[in-house]
Amino acid sequence: MRFYSRGIARKAETAFRCPLLARLLAPWFKRRHISGLGCNMSFWRADAVAINGYDERYEGWGQEDDDLAHRLYRLGCRKRALRFAGIVFHLWHRERTAADETHRANRAYCLEQDRLQTVRCERGIDRYL
Repeated sequence: MRFYSRGIARKAETAFRCPLLARLLAPWFKRRHISGLGCNMSFWRADAVAINGYDERYEGWGQEDDDLAHRLYRLGCRKRALRFAGIVFHLWHRERTAADETHRANRAYCLEQDRLQTVRCERGIDRYL
């Protein structure tokens, strides 16, 4: 596969690994907001258990990744910038619009959880452990 293969050019930088560039740009990427990290996010299992994982209150598409990232942040976890440190490919899926009813409901719920400063969700992975 070439760097600018069809379908990759839109986000070609995610298919490029350069450890030196990763170290040089890490301070800039680390300052960026914590939302929208779901497609390229990892965390320790103990931290996931502490916040009770993904909140199963969310339905359909939207906001579940932001909520997870915000709760990890409130727990005390901090973001590490790894852009260009590894290769990331995103699987294509049809995206919903902000006008979608479930997306609006998810957004409202996420904003409420932020207002309440929730760290641990009620409907999460503890139901399966």
